[in-house]
Amino acid sequence: ILLVMGAAMLAGGLRYKEQKFNTEGARAEAGMLTLVAIALILPAAYRVAMGAGAAAGLVPLSLAISVVLLGVYGLFLLYSLRTHAGLFRGSHAAAAGDDEGGHEPWSVARAGGVLLAATVGIAWMSELLVGSIQPAAASLGLGSAFVGVFVVAILGNAAEHATAITVALKNRMDLALSIAIGSSIQVALFVAPVLVLASLAVGPRPMDL
Repeated sequence: ILLVMGAAMLAGGLRYKEQKFNTEGARAEAGMLTLVAIALILPAAYRVAMGAGAAAGLVPLSLAISVVLLGVYGLFLLYSLRTHAGLFRGSHAAAAGDDEGGHEPWSVARAGGVLLAATVGIAWMSELLVGSIQPAAASLGLGSAFVGVFVVAILGNAAEHATAITVALKNRMDLALSIAIGSSIQVALFVAPVLVLASLAVGPRPMDL
């Protein structure tokens, strides 16, 4: 939100005097972020309120919130891809393919194959990154929080960040906002709850939010 969306707005604003985006779609995404913020604050508020007695109920509370967040994420996908897909297509979609360049659209099979191959490649590169980041961080004296919040977050999503800035430079602020906000929604509504639920089966101690 702070780095990618800010950089996209700055880059697009330097090239174009005014850029437009769909306020309804952005409002829906902002609503999801507000819900996520409340959900992630609840365990911390519970811990402060209960004090030393919060340990026993913190994991069950986190599990319950994680299940709700996953359900909300599924409903948001249905909302954005099916029932209200027009809110997220952007103004550029109405221009009948300004950037198509006369090329035939890919088939579903070809697009799915390329997406699958890219996913496998990214997963392999992520393994290399995770394996090399720990000794590098230790040699540089970097803490785990700094590495997780800044180094891995920036390096791991470099292509996504570059894409958001690139489409903003092409006056497609709808897509730039969707990339930046959608990434945050995906991590908070999907990745974090999945990690909490997966921790039940992996490791000696369940993880809370």
